[in-house]
Amino acid sequence: MLDVGRALGAELARSGAVERLRPVRVALARAELGEPAAHVDVIIARLEILVADMEDARVLKLAALVHELDPPRTRLALSRLGVESAVAGAAEAVVASFWAAELWQRDGAGLSSWVRRAGVDARRYLLFEVAHEGAVTPGMRAVARLAGLEADVARWRRCLPG
Repeated sequence: MLDVGRALGAELARSGAVERLRPVRVALARAELGEPAAHVDVIIARLEILVADMEDARVLKLAALVHELDPPRTRLALSRLGVESAVAGAAEAVVASFWAAELWQRDGAGLSSWVRRAGVDARRYLLFEVAHEGAVTPGMRAVARLAGLEADVARWRRCLPG
């Protein structure tokens, strides 16, 4: 099963993943990921535009596939597909950050706390939020300032369609 996870991860890391994965949706549904909704396709397509790093692409696209699940179930679902533990854990962390919805807080203390907790993963978590929303919100800009990611967020904003 580990080979299936590596193959899935490799497929997700490459451009055009959405189209290539359409034929295997039944298998994904059987793996408890559910039928990927159209918005998951949109998130993955945005990630393909925004992400240059292959490892980040793999983690973030896997997170997009499972982001509708409760965070503790994401690692199990990905592990059942054979995704390596470290990669499944990284995807779970992205989903947990997303579910916490702390980037939607308006106060500076809450955002500062998020940046401290996210640490070196702040860039990855913020990138997932941008891809999910398809836009850079004021809260995301505030977090980018606090985390020193203003240049990244500005580039992502320019790269987003429409």
